[in-house]
Amino acid sequence: MEGPRPRPVHPPGVRVVHPREVSGEVGLSYRSPVSPARSRLAWVQRQRAPIADALLAAAVTVMVLVDLSSPTDAVGVRRTDALAVILSLLQTLPLAFRRRAPLLTFILIVVGVCSYYALGYEVTDGTLATFVGVYTVAAYEGRVKSLVGLGLLAFGMTWYWLTRAEPFDPTTPIWIGILGLLSWGLGEYVRTRRAYTADVEALAERLDRARELEARQAAWQERARLARELHDVIGHTVNVMVIQAGAGRRTLASDRGLAERAFQTIESTGREALDELDRLLGILRTEEDEPEFPPQPGLDQLRALAGRFEDSGLPVEITIEGDEVALPRSLDQSAYRIIQEALTNALRHAGGTIAHVAVRYRNDRLELEVANDGRDNRRGQNHPGGGRGLIGIRERVALFGGELEAGPRAGGGFVVRCRFPLTANRP
Repeated sequence: MEGPRPRPVHPPGVRVVHPREVSGEVGLSYRSPVSPARSRLAWVQRQRAPIADALLAAAVTVMVLVDLSSPTDAVGVRRTDALAVILSLLQTLPLAFRRRAPLLTFILIVVGVCSYYALGYEVTDGTLATFVGVYTVAAYEGRVKSLVGLGLLAFGMTWYWLTRAEPFDPTTPIWIGILGLLSWGLGEYVRTRRAYTADVEALAERLDRARELEARQAAWQERARLARELHDVIGHTVNVMVIQAGAGRRTLASDRGLAERAFQTIESTGREALDELDRLLGILRTEEDEPEFPPQPGLDQLRALAGRFEDSGLPVEITIEGDEVALPRSLDQSAYRIIQEALTNALRHAGGTIAHVAVRYRNDRLELEVANDGRDNRRGQNHPGGGRGLIGIRERVALFGGELEAGPRAGGGFVVRCRFPLTANRP
């Protein structure tokens, strides 16, 4: 039998790495000291809605408890006791879950309010929870549940009027009813506005996908057209050149005249092939010779473009300054696309706004300006140059050696300004 193998001795300062360490079973790890703080910040951002609701519930609870701790001298009002505190907490603490279960939260609040006033306790700030609850149901639930919340509000107000403990004040029911209806109406507006914004964003995404699909289809059609022409024209001429070259090689020694005619045919056919190749490649570089495609839109169709956006909910005002001049087709198309992209951004990011489009013909340049006075333009302002739409606009402007300015306006909203030089060497 073999004995145990001797353990190898290594020079001082040499560390032997076990194979398991290399394979990943044992390894070193490093955590940046900033990582925990960033992870906590990311968690707070993800949970900002529940945290805000919890803080709201805590604030209203503190207000009610302070109110309960103050002695009352009203006649016929039941003195504050432990049951009053429990019923007050039933009115305020459910606010911490108002966005996760809006209708259930409001039901608990109404139960707490009705029970509290049925026992003859003094009016407190807990009534504020009722307004917050009915607003939440209207803002975050569907139309049916919103109407259920409105019915619960009416029931709660009627209950309060019948079971109030304090002396009758004819203005109190009126103010409570007005505040309740305003809270419900505000929630309805927020829910409707949110649905409208979602529809507009979905429409903009569909338009983006349609434009992308249209561009891909045009590219596929262009490639197919070029492939057909290359096969029919260039392939034919190359075959002719190959055949004539073979004939010239075979007859060069025996019939010099026939070989010379073959070489002349090769030369003329080669020139013809070069001309055809130049024409095909020119289709990709210039705006000439595009017979199979319908004409692309230009600034002359700006009114029709504005009409489509107005149908989508974005009013557009168009101003044209200066004498209109004939523009190169590529510049005319690019100007149209830039205005279209800027209006699409306004439709997506600037709710409740009016877009202003200005086209200015100067002696040496063309100026475009698309501005909006968006009342809710935060997304656009946070990304003045990083969105895909603005990147495309920037590339189009750079193609013609122009200048681009895009960013928030001083008085609110967003503006895109482009300037294109109109010189003798224009594109």
